[in-house]
Amino acid sequence: VPAPDASQSLGAMSVGYPHDGYLINGVQMPKDPRWVVSAPQHAWGTEETVTGISHCIERVREQFPATPPVFLGSISPKNGGFAPPHKSHQSGRDADVYFFRQPGAKWFKAATEADLDKPRTWAMLKCFISETDVNFVLIDQHPKAWLEEYALSIGEDPAWINEIFHGVGRYPNPVVQHVPGHVAHMHVRFVSPIARERGIFAYQTLVDQGHIVLRTKELQHDVVKGDSLQKLAELYNTSVDQLMKLNQLESDVIKVGQKLKIEQRIDLHAARDPIVIPPRHPPPAAPNAALVNDGEPPSAQNPQQAAPGTAGVLRQDHVASARQGD
Repeated sequence: VPAPDASQSLGAMSVGYPHDGYLINGVQMPKDPRWVVSAPQHAWGTEETVTGISHCIERVREQFPATPPVFLGSISPKNGGFAPPHKSHQSGRDADVYFFRQPGAKWFKAATEADLDKPRTWAMLKCFISETDVNFVLIDQHPKAWLEEYALSIGEDPAWINEIFHGVGRYPNPVVQHVPGHVAHMHVRFVSPIARERGIFAYQTLVDQGHIVLRTKELQHDVVKGDSLQKLAELYNTSVDQLMKLNQLESDVIKVGQKLKIEQRIDLHAARDPIVIPPRHPPPAAPNAALVNDGEPPSAQNPQQAAPGTAGVLRQDHVASARQGD
């Protein structure tokens, strides 16, 4: 009986690095009046990514009921892999979420301090870093500075703001980081521990069934006493059938001194690495009540509330993650 198709037997799976990986059985960002999907060919992600985006957009609308739809950029292609023009966005964990803008501003143009809707954009950013599991959020230095200044102006805790924007103490790597080019959107990298755990569990089956195609390098092996095709297949991460086909062998009998061509499969980087969940960054206390630009006060919220799909996952205190942008 053939093994069940691993790509369908589990939910979404994120395998490998965000800049060199796969998305298996991804979830499509649904159509919804709360957002506009601007890159439908790259609108697929892990369940945690899709849930995290929709959760934080809804958080903004809870605070500001008259909020217009926000534009969403690239997440990942349906099956992951290269998502031009991006370097990352390959494994369903990256999402480009555009800033909220003042009426009349072009959503895809670089934001200015005058046309950036700071209250809504800050509310969304705050949700991402305090209510979902993210590795980081990338924003260009100018909108990053405007949002930091706005957060302080409405009474957010200065020590907390310093921690998330600049890094301090046991959190030397700020969760909100400057990367040039992110002038109209924020690039959010979700941890997606559940999808990654599924990918680790199913990795070998996904490779065997052809859902993940490994790179190879060609070698030559000189047969010595004790060698067998089975041993060589295990040694070089290939199969007996592949060795026989590559060397045009009619049987699995090999002789000492025989030279065999080997196509060694190279494991996908980070496909089986341990998953470390960085801490969330909830503020120490709710900000002071303050009116914002359209006269609506920020609503009370529980920064510890988890986005659906992330409850019960072990989280470690800190991880210094390498920054990989668009």
